[in-house]
Amino acid sequence: MSAHKRETREKSWKNILYYLNSLIVIALIFGGWYFPVIEPLTPLGMRIIGIFAGVIYAWSTVGILWPALLGLIALGLTGYTTVPEAFQMGYGGDAFLFVFFILIFAAMVDKAGITEVIANWVVSRRFASGKPWMLTLLILTAAYVVAALVSVTPAIIICWGILYKLCRVFGFTKKDHYPKLMIVGIVFAGLMGHAALPYKMMAVILTGVFTKQTGLQIDFMSFTILAAAIGYFAVLGYIGLCRFVFRPDVTLIAQSKFVYANTFKLNTYQKQVITLLGVLIILLFLPGILPADLGLTQFLKRLGNTGIVVLLLAFVAFLRKKNSVEFVNFVELIREGIPWQSLFLLGTALPLAEAMTSEETGVKEVFMQLFSPLLNAHLSPEVFVFLFIGVSVLMTVFMGDIIVGLILVPLVCTYAPVVGISPEMLTVALCVSCLMGIVFPASSPLAALMHGNSEWVCSREIYKYTVSLAIVAPAIGALVCLILGPLLF
Repeated sequence: MSAHKRETREKSWKNILYYLNSLIVIALIFGGWYFPVIEPLTPLGMRIIGIFAGVIYAWSTVGILWPALLGLIALGLTGYTTVPEAFQMGYGGDAFLFVFFILIFAAMVDKAGITEVIANWVVSRRFASGKPWMLTLLILTAAYVVAALVSVTPAIIICWGILYKLCRVFGFTKKDHYPKLMIVGIVFAGLMGHAALPYKMMAVILTGVFTKQTGLQIDFMSFTILAAAIGYFAVLGYIGLCRFVFRPDVTLIAQSKFVYANTFKLNTYQKQVITLLGVLIILLFLPGILPADLGLTQFLKRLGNTGIVVLLLAFVAFLRKKNSVEFVNFVELIREGIPWQSLFLLGTALPLAEAMTSEETGVKEVFMQLFSPLLNAHLSPEVFVFLFIGVSVLMTVFMGDIIVGLILVPLVCTYAPVVGISPEMLTVALCVSCLMGIVFPASSPLAALMHGNSEWVCSREIYKYTVSLAIVAPAIGALVCLILGPLLF
């Protein structure tokens, strides 16, 4: 069989598989109207569970866009709400608007070229010369910091580029173990950085579900301290695995006195943009730091997080450069810098998660019955934390990261108080741990990106490194959570 015919057959089979999966999605979304009611679920609960199962299956098989829209239409037909109200809850809600505007801001920072400046500055520190593991720490820290401050995908791509340059200088080839380990480590560090701040996509979705479930808000400062600590210690754990378990040959680095040259300097425009980023972060955190009766605190709370971002974007739109050119082209940022598929996922996930655990569905009662053996076993708070974080990573290995979070956060809200654990603390931990299981491409888009880099590391090697990581990282995360979490929540 010719290569062309084989390729044509493969495409035809993928098309058939796509439509078969799509039929399953549609059957699940609308099957709840016809499935027999299983107590303690109600007829409404059966419909909503069908929709939830349908969109979860769709996001793992056929895509995000049309299942997300169809899922909200179906939610509006269940009797729980109307179709216009369902879209208002999802796409007109504060969480959606906050993410939309914060993504515009992040696109502005990325387009200004600040990501490269930060990454190059971090890895060019002279004290790493001839010290392989210090250089490793700097590279992974660069990925972590850039992902936290700007965006995770540029962080990974830029740090991979830096790694390739270093490999050429030191003499590493694509067959050596060190660059393979670093390809995986950069992705992991980027994901941990992505989880460090409460206005990133994963954090907004899961804390939004938490707020819908409990009516409580998670403090930005407490979130950042705990999430950043869990993520960065997990990165340090990966470096420990590399050094003491995988043990790549790093003699080429140890024998070299090379220092990575930082050729990127901040220009005036970049300094202005990074100042705006600093102002944004400060304004988002101030309400949780300043006294509640202070006028500035009350004003910022009335604005809300979305209002703070919009106010700063309005100021940016007002600004003009010396040549009377607008400071930022917002149309271009929205067109090129917004990950629309992720936004559609967010717009559907939040109202569905809220509907899933409403009193009239009976879903909470089902969870109580399923998990009653664990509660009757009188698990200690420590074991409960290890169990939940471990389960989240195990599930993420086989399912999408956000999907796992959507399933587990309602369970945390229900069971953490019963065991004596702060649900806020465990929700923050889940925002990080749901990004740790990067074994298979289905775990997350960035895990798929890593598997796609087959020129440097094959899937078999990725499995070898990430399975060990999926054991060590959640253990470290649980320990950090138990030590630091009670001090914050």
